[in-house]
Amino acid sequence: TPPSSTSPTTTPTATTSPTPGGAPSTTTATATATDEQLAIKAVERFYDELNKAVVSLSTKEFRTTYKPGCEPCDQAANKIDSTAAAGRRFEGGRVSVGAIKVVDRATTIQMFTLEARVSSVPMTVRDSAGHIVESDQGATADKFIRVFKFRERWIISGLGDL
Repeated sequence: TPPSSTSPTTTPTATTSPTPGGAPSTTTATATATDEQLAIKAVERFYDELNKAVVSLSTKEFRTTYKPGCEPCDQAANKIDSTAAAGRRFEGGRVSVGAIKVVDRATTIQMFTLEARVSSVPMTVRDSAGHIVESDQGATADKFIRVFKFRERWIISGLGDL
């Protein structure tokens, strides 16, 4: 019988792509289309939860989207926590992510490196009196994002600028 359209397809792949730092990386691995889709969904969830954390000033759910020790991830969560602890709030700063694509696959563990275009709108931080204490003009940058499967969930393990 023909395979169901909802079942994952397994495709051997060979890729050559730049890695952070510019050196080409060639890997051959067997990855399922479902794994790639789930890795992309993990990136989308990471940024969705970051946006929610900025609004709610609670990082509980955001911190579940990445591996502890992901330095830029921890920095973002800690910034939100310290802003909340100081009685401050964010205005603006929404982050959007697009053009997400898998560019590398690890051969020994379930890990992907993805590239994405990440954009943020201008943001201000206001104190309890409403005074602006910090501002950011926003930016758009291409990022690399490492995603791996941990305890049956895909989470972010690292990210940075390309």
